[in-house]
Amino acid sequence: MASINDFFLLFKTINVNIKNKYDDGEELSFNEYYYYEATTLALSIIREKEISNDVSLLTLVEYKALIEVMAIMFDSVNELELLKTYNNQLEEDLYNKYKSLNFKFHFSKKEFNNNVDKNVLKNQILEKLPFIVEYYDFKNIITKNTKLYEYYEYILQILNEPTVDIFRSTEFMKKIGFLDGILLALLYAYFIKKYPNIDARFNNTIDYEKSFIYNHPLNKRYHNFALVESSILAAENYELLSKMVISISIDKAYGNSEVLEMKFKFFVDYIMKLLNVDLVGLIELAGLSNAESKYLKLIYQEARYLSYLNGYMIISEIELELEYIKVVHFIDRFINLIVKSEKFGKLIEEKFVFDKKHRLEEM
Repeated sequence: MASINDFFLLFKTINVNIKNKYDDGEELSFNEYYYYEATTLALSIIREKEISNDVSLLTLVEYKALIEVMAIMFDSVNELELLKTYNNQLEEDLYNKYKSLNFKFHFSKKEFNNNVDKNVLKNQILEKLPFIVEYYDFKNIITKNTKLYEYYEYILQILNEPTVDIFRSTEFMKKIGFLDGILLALLYAYFIKKYPNIDARFNNTIDYEKSFIYNHPLNKRYHNFALVESSILAAENYELLSKMVISISIDKAYGNSEVLEMKFKFFVDYIMKLLNVDLVGLIELAGLSNAESKYLKLIYQEARYLSYLNGYMIISEIELELEYIKVVHFIDRFINLIVKSEKFGKLIEEKFVFDKKHRLEEM
């Protein structure tokens, strides 16, 4: 029987192999775009379980995304050219809207295809379903290919109306308590069949990786910040936010920028719902500068693209330094709109000063 380390080594090997292939300019197959998304999500789930062994709202976002990706992987769809054209449009839209910002797009010198029907593609971008399987609804494709729709539907209900009581319920533990193991085992079984002779290129275990990451002085300091922040939020009866802070901090430490962005979108949506405002209203309440608001809109827009799970994750263009400084700082400022605690305010100010001193020096 496969262990969690077996899962970890296989997923990490596939993930790194595909990323190296993409970075070397080699053509990816249709499925490889989704294999990258699936293994990225799976590695994040494994790492979060090892660090916190808890389930937050943002963990459920990962479970939902992984179920969706596996449903597409297990189907017989193969629309590589459509995928590439679609993602090319996403890149072009981002570049044209935000090219004035002070960071590098990997595709800034790319020749964009001007012969595609932009109106059709823009409508596809706004579709809630993955564009490649728009002829299905999610209930059909998930039921057909994974038998996980009961879990999926339950997760959607929680994400739509999250409460602390749901997370404490017996029903939650029955339905969600072992879901990570079910998802990881299904994915492992699928990949073992697809790659029967794969040579796991990493010999280090999850514990070794965890020690390596958290022995770094900056990561250790950030982890301590997250623990203190989480405890303050829990004491102020903001348990859901408390768990989200830990979930985000783990992806930040490991540099899981794409997953961090996906979680950031849900976090922002959750805050907007609590405050009953849209994105513009949130920017006004937080007192963001013009430059900060542009960064926020950029990150939020790309996070939307990532959430559609259309093979876009591997070509995500946000640089890691944006996640390190901007995303986490935005999260703290938005929480501070709700938690009017002097202790919390002093903590995030200390954290931001530390960020500016150390992260900016590294860039």
